[in-house]
Amino acid sequence: MSKKKKDLKVLERRIISLIRSFPNREFNYKKIAFSIKVNDQKGRDDIVMVLNSLLKKEKIIKMESGNFVAPTIETNSAEGRLEITSTGRGYVVCDDLDGDVLIEQRNLNKGLHGDVVSVVVGSKNSRNKYEGKVVEVVKRNKEVFVGVFQKQKEYAFVNTRNERMYTDFFIEKEEMKDYEEGEKVAVEIKKWDKAKGSPEGRIVRSFGFGEDALDAYSILYEYGLSTDFEKEVEDEAVKIKKEIEKEEIEKRRDMRGTMTFTIDPADAKDFDDAISFKPISDNKYEVGIHIADVSHYVTPGSKIDDEAQNRATSVYLVDRVIPMLPETLSNNLCSLRPNEEKLTFSAVFIIKKNGEVVEEWFGKTVTESDCRLSYEEAQHIIENETTEIPKEVTILKEEKRVTQKIVEAITTLNGIAKTIRKQRISSGAIIFDKSEIKFQLDEKNQPKKILFKTSKSANKLIEEFMLLANKKVAEKMRKSNERFVYRVHDQPNEEKLENLQTVVKRLGYNLKISGSKMNNSLNELLKELFWEERTKLN
Repeated sequence: MSKKKKDLKVLERRIISLIRSFPNREFNYKKIAFSIKVNDQKGRDDIVMVLNSLLKKEKIIKMESGNFVAPTIETNSAEGRLEITSTGRGYVVCDDLDGDVLIEQRNLNKGLHGDVVSVVVGSKNSRNKYEGKVVEVVKRNKEVFVGVFQKQKEYAFVNTRNERMYTDFFIEKEEMKDYEEGEKVAVEIKKWDKAKGSPEGRIVRSFGFGEDALDAYSILYEYGLSTDFEKEVEDEAVKIKKEIEKEEIEKRRDMRGTMTFTIDPADAKDFDDAISFKPISDNKYEVGIHIADVSHYVTPGSKIDDEAQNRATSVYLVDRVIPMLPETLSNNLCSLRPNEEKLTFSAVFIIKKNGEVVEEWFGKTVTESDCRLSYEEAQHIIENETTEIPKEVTILKEEKRVTQKIVEAITTLNGIAKTIRKQRISSGAIIFDKSEIKFQLDEKNQPKKILFKTSKSANKLIEEFMLLANKKVAEKMRKSNERFVYRVHDQPNEEKLENLQTVVKRLGYNLKISGSKMNNSLNELLKELFWEERTKLN
């Protein structure tokens, strides 16, 4: 959201709050401007714009006098998301109010953390906070909860042991079945009568008695991260044709003869992007950045597409990945594995050693990867410029040999990437170089060692060419008349920057937050912090 839109949203909340605070009083734009201390012409124009918007949304009423009042029905009601704290109190975040609504536990009315609820809003209390009461649960945030089975003779409870959950689940005798005391289970709300403080639950799955693997699955289940796909989704995936038809290849740019490789973490299971390289002359190279063409297999309205939208993304945990797509797609058809023909989307550039792009092409391709490399293997090639990779570095812990063409490609691309990176930084790009934490697991998936991952040349090589492809696609789309989806990184919030500057100064650092020097100043600060962190780690 742009700064202008944010400012108007804040103004809208202030105006609604003002008008609702005086339900029997009429307001025109001058009275509103005076009340909220707006005294410039631009501010008054914004007030008029917001009033017209609120009128269209029926959040205010225009009287015959031309003044505005709050609708009587909406003067004390609002809708928002309920957030429950560890104290048992709730807060409802409402777009229409200039503050959150405090809900005491006795007024939660069966609303649970994360639910969308309708609330009656009272006046502000002595601390200038709204107070209210939940009158209806509009939409549950989740339907299934994970807890511990606590057995009695004629009934049982499931205790979620969650500080944000103020109630347990009552389990009737016929629902107890053979579950045992202390068993970890998933329970859904069967019904919740008005007169009862706890909902009646139905147990839908057991996770055993707390073994580590089962604990992990229970956590996934509790947050709605299903490790399995519905049968109809899997069936649809299995029916997808594995062979690439000749007619499809003819529609695409054929790049199967161009040397192509992937660089990924050593433990990666799928490879969704690749780089191709072909020398054109002493100072020109054809560089292709390729991603798997998932859209060829996942069509709008299909069961797989619906499931992918529900999952939104793959989820990466310490010891496993919860994929967005069935394995047939994520680890096979849409994984750019070596020596397999794959359908891809590509950005292909003719680029000089100095990073200048002299030609560009975007479109559908068919590619074939010649080699899979880990970041460690690619880094060894960069540092030693050799075709032989020792077993200590390789993925399979066996000595590995690559072609001289691979070595030349990686070393040349690394040089170009460094040049592009230097140009980006000089243009004001902020570089977030930092150490990442990774857990080394034993054969039982238990953490045995903490490792610090540092971004090296091989990581930055991939990063720079992916950024280049994104930048060039954005430039092309900006010139186009076509509609497209894009993401905007708004300007930093001035107040937050000032707070950061204050904190940084107390720690003995300097940060300039005004003018064109802000980006460079941030980079210098990050560089200082990075080197201090590295010194401590070493």
